Amino acid sequence: MPDYSRGMPELQRARRERLRPALAALGADAALITSPANVRYLTGLASSNAALLLPAAGPGDATSDAT
Repeated sequence: MPDYSRGMPELQRARRERLRPALAALGADAALITSPANVRYLTGLASSNAALLLPAAGPGDATSDAT
């Protein structure tokens, strides 16, 4: 069976990095992403109640109520 998740962390990291210039262009310090589809697209975290705080520079923080 193929490993479909291979390479995904790098792909999601690249997606987050492509978003950062747009944040900077808007003059935003960070973006708070709360849509489950967008959180999953940017992090791979599949949760119905997750959020991603993505600063214009530096590492982001993802949180969820999953145990």
